This record gives sequence, C-alpha cells and structure tokens, in this order.
Amino acid sequence: MKENLLFYLKNPLVVSVCILILLFYTRIIKLPDENHYFIGTESVTSISGTIKSNPVKKNNGYYQCTMLLEKSTGKVSDYIIECSAFGKISVLIPEEIVEALYPGKLYSLSNSKSLLVEENSRLILYGRITRNCFIAKKVENIPQKKSFINTLYSIRANIRLAFKRLMYSWGSAGGLILSLLCGSREYIEDGVGDNFRKAGLSHILALSGMHLSFFTGIFTWIAKKTFGKKFSFIFSLTGIIFFVFLVGFTPSLFRSFVFTFMVIFAKELRLKEIKLLPLLAFVFLFHSIFIPEDVFSLSFMLSYAALAGIILFSDLINHLLIKIIPGKISSSLAASLSALSTTIPVSANVFGQIMPVSVISSLFVSPLISLFMGLSFFAVFLCLLMPFLAEPFGCIIKIIYGGIKFLVNFFSRIPPVTL
Repeated sequence: MKENLLFYLKNPLVVSVCILILLFYTRIIKLPDENHYFIGTESVTSISGTIKSNPVKKNNGYYQCTMLLEKSTGKVSDYIIECSAFGKISVLIPEEIVEALYPGKLYSLSNSKSLLVEENSRLILYGRITRNCFIAKKVENIPQKKSFINTLYSIRANIRLAFKRLMYSWGSAGGLILSLLCGSREYIEDGVGDNFRKAGLSHILALSGMHLSFFTGIFTWIAKKTFGKKFSFIFSLTGIIFFVFLVGFTPSLFRSFVFTFMVIFAKELRLKEIKLLPLLAFVFLFHSIFIPEDVFSLSFMLSYAALAGIILFSDLINHLLIKIIPGKISSSLAASLSALSTTIPVSANVFGQIMPVSVISSLFVSPLISLFMGLSFFAVFLCLLMPFLAEPFGCIIKIIYGGIKFLVNFFSRIPPVTL
C-alpha cells in the first residue's frame, strides 16, 4: 500500500489531475460558458435541432434532455426573425408528449401517430427560453434524412419502445428491470426510487460501472463459450458497445465505458501490469476535454471519486477485514467503505448529509440485484424468442423484486448523518 501511494505521488499524470481537480472545484479555473445569445432570450419563441440524450423524467411534469441546435425563431419589435443556432441547450418537454407512445400511460390512448422523443430525433420546440433551458409547450417532428446512422438510431428507438412494452407486462418488477438494463425510470413503483436514495443505493439505479461490469462479464462468458478465447475479445467488445449505444451515455457510464475499454484493450495486448489510478486519471483528462459540461455534474463527481477510493483503499481495508470476516463478504464491504470514504466530501457539499447505511445496505442488496439483473437478462432474451415463457419468468422475477423492495424499504428507515 505504501509503495502504491509513493508511486502515485511520483506519477506526473496523477499529480496533474489532482491539481486540475483542485483548480476546477475551487473555481480558480472556470470552464468556458457556452451560452451566448445574440438576441434577447425573452424574444425566442421556438428552437429546432437534434435530441442528443435520452429523455429523463423529472418531478415537475416534464422530461429533460439535451438538444443540438440548428435554428431558432424570435420576435424582435414587430418582426419575426429566424436565424441559425449553434451549440447545445437543455430542454424540458411535457410528459404527455414524451409518453404518448409508452405502454400503460394515459396519453398512449390519445394519439396513435404521436412522435417518438428519443436520442437523434429532430424536433421543433415551441415555448420559451430561460437562463438554463428551453421549456416546450408544443413539439413537431422534422423528417430525418435517409442515412445509415439515422437508420441505426431508428432501430434503437423502436427496440427501446418494444422493451418498455415487455417490461410493462411484468408490473413493478419490470419497472425496476427497465431502470437497471435501460436507464429508464418511468415505471418504477412510487416511493421505491426515493427509498433507494434514502438507503444510499442511488448508484444501483444510475447506469454506471456496476452495470457495465455486469454486461462485460455476460458478454465475455458467452463469447468464450461460443467462439473460444481467440475471438472472445471482439465479441465481448461488440456487445459492450451495443449496450452503451442502446442505453445512451451518462457521465458515469461514459467514464465506465472508456475505463473498461482501455483495461480490456491493455489485457488483449498482454501488458504485464496495469496501474489503475493513472489510467483513471487519463480517463478524467479525456472526459474533461471532450465533454467539459459533465465536470460539474453529480454523477461525474461521484463516479470518479468512488472508483478512486476503491483503487486506493480497497486492498488495505480488505486486508484488515479478512482476518475477522469471510473473504467474499470482506471484499464487498471493503469496496463499499472505500467508495464511501472518497464520496463523503461530494455528498456533504451537495446534500449536506452522508449516508453510512450505504455500506451495509450495499452488502445485502447488491448481490440480490446482480441475481435479479442476470435472471432478467436471460428471461428477456428467452421471452422474445418464446413469448409463452413471459408469465412463468414474470412470477419468479416478481418474487426476487419483493425481496429487493423489502430490504430497500428497511434500510431507507435508517436516518442519514446531517452535517
């Protein structure tokens, strides 16, 4: 442990990133402001462009996503001005528009020809612009040009919709599966999502390294059984890319994807030793350069802090715990304690409280979630091939979901430490 710390302190990449983190989060270095308006924001009445992220449901009756702008329209004096627009903007779209095609929603009965709001959709939004986002009241679809990429995104959108329809048939258990495997939270049972947060288990619902590791393991196992070790690298990497393409990038998932890709690639090159913290530092630099708007997002900060803690302290804590606790339990507990130790400053600053219960709750809930995800993955695959299996698999999955819900509700009653 001492040798590792000395190595890291001497590593110029790690030291550079530590200095950069200090400069970023003390606001000594300010990231460039991308919001430049050449007409008053109060004059903008519509914008058009391409949706660049999956719509995420908020608690205010809207879905939030990011739009890559193409044009905007505004009223200046008595004149209507249409001009080109560039950059990205956060947009809020009413839930009745986004959910118009979703199964089981009231709006799905109202308009069978409703537009599908998904990543890569081209839309015109009518409404008003605020300092931070555009709030839409009316939405129109812009026909896409025929291309290979647009065809891929169209297939992706329809797969996601079909998956939602299958999960809806499995009730509340399907809602949790949809969140774990696809990142969509529209069907999570009322109160359950909030209880995950209170139990310190928000990372389970947020697409992150845990989910990518799960799918990496599945794809690698399938590849080795089907193609042997020789071609398993190509197949498993293809599977990971397909998963990320299907669910869409979040800051934590982007970190996980780049980090995992580099580790797999390094192993394929048969590098003898991979130093994980310098690798994480490189990914941080890469992420900050290419997607600077992620740097101050909560999932970005928690994702990097948690993995850094695990890399730095997990072995040391496990070495102490393994003397009194069985190996599998001690390693899981060590990982939880390590992640908590480095995420405390972030949680304290953002929420004003920390949740020590996450150490114990993760120990009990995470294995059950892994079983739930694994069974769900194969159940979905089999049910798509043989639909008559949907009902028996649904019963098994609902039983496991009941156990998860009981544990989450139990741990959510333990109060956090308020600072």
